[in-house]
Amino acid sequence: MDTIEKSRASVAKGLLSRLPSRLHHNAFVVKDHEINRRFFEDLLGIPLVATWCEKNFSTDLQREVEFCHTFFGMGDGGALAFFQFADPEMYELTQAEKPARDGLIVEFTQDPDDVAEIDAIRRADAHSELARWLAGDRRPNNDLRGRHI
Repeated sequence: MDTIEKSRASVAKGLLSRLPSRLHHNAFVVKDHEINRRFFEDLLGIPLVATWCEKNFSTDLQREVEFCHTFFGMGDGGALAFFQFADPEMYELTQAEKPARDGLIVEFTQDPDDVAEIDAIRRADAHSELARWLAGDRRPNNDLRGRHI
């Protein structure tokens, strides 16, 4: 049984008494916090809400590494978070061998007024739509894409 199957079995047994209330943050590693801050805060207007300066023991490097962890606040209380390591070797350890062709992808959204109705529709057919797609039926089901709110 692989890790995912074990996780599903644990969830099915009720290991989680309730779902997580929200995603607190999604973290990315950057080379330069100031360039990153200028983009998110100065250009986009997403505020820097916390900066944590820390050090931890790295089992990969077998020594302490210093890093800075910044958080940019989102409207739902979540955050985009970024790490910058003082040690260039630690930065290299966090990079994918073959980065995605479009680089770092971040998508922002603003919910439409009828978000509850849309959510109810997608929750009701989430499993059947996934099964349909996996069976080879690739018809789009998103007639909302491109509509103007």
